[in-house]
Amino acid sequence: MEKLNKAERHARGLFKTQRWYNTRWRVCLHLEDKLRRLARETRKYRFTRVGKSGLVSFVSFEDFSKDTNTACLAAYLAARMGRRSIFTSGKQDRAFDRMSAMLLARCERYKFTTRWDVLAQIMPDPLVIRRLSDEQRGILLGQWWAILADMASLLHEISSLGGVDLKTMVVTRGVDSTTWNTTASGWDQARAHWLSLVHALGLETILDEICPGKVMRLMAADVVQWHKATNDAALTRVSGQSFRSHGKSSRARQNAPDRPSSTPATSPA
Repeated sequence: MEKLNKAERHARGLFKTQRWYNTRWRVCLHLEDKLRRLARETRKYRFTRVGKSGLVSFVSFEDFSKDTNTACLAAYLAARMGRRSIFTSGKQDRAFDRMSAMLLARCERYKFTTRWDVLAQIMPDPLVIRRLSDEQRGILLGQWWAILADMASLLHEISSLGGVDLKTMVVTRGVDSTTWNTTASGWDQARAHWLSLVHALGLETILDEICPGKVMRLMAADVVQWHKATNDAALTRVSGQSFRSHGKSSRARQNAPDRPSSTPATSPA
């Protein structure tokens, strides 16, 4: 927002004093900055919701409330997927549990009233996607690709500022790791949905030309060392068990009595 001089102000009908204009110009400048930050945070929040529960957060209430079984499964899965992650070096608890399987079975039982297009917003499962029409699959494919392109621009914006080591993915001072990690989570979710739709539409040939890869999270150096030590210990433990079992089986074969041959020995002439 450029500041106007006296002649430009008079040309636009602003005949007040310089102080009057400067006060209002600063207010507009601050509002413009707030609007820019609000748009960026809204964009980041959308990526956070996509990373947690896909596009189901943006489904209208009319579509959501048309079928009870669909609403129950979508709401339950969204709640399970929206839980906070556990700080661990192991695997996270899966969102799809026995209750989800029971609700999905009810949707299959009443498949003619189930809103499969709503469930496809949160479940990139072949069982759900194959019940969509080609038009619905194409619309979803375009939506997910647009989200991937928007996320890629934000990730490129963060990486262009410097400080992101793409080899080690260890966070350094001054890098917005929170925005990177939330966007990376949304990217992997959108990528999974997009690939499922590509396979459902039989468009696997386009993967030879373009296949978006996963985006790694930024981690603190001490957390990276913790994961490395945990994985090395697990690998050593598994290797040791395999070596011991191999040694036991070898000694057992050596100490086992000779088994009779299946073919009778021929007597000498």
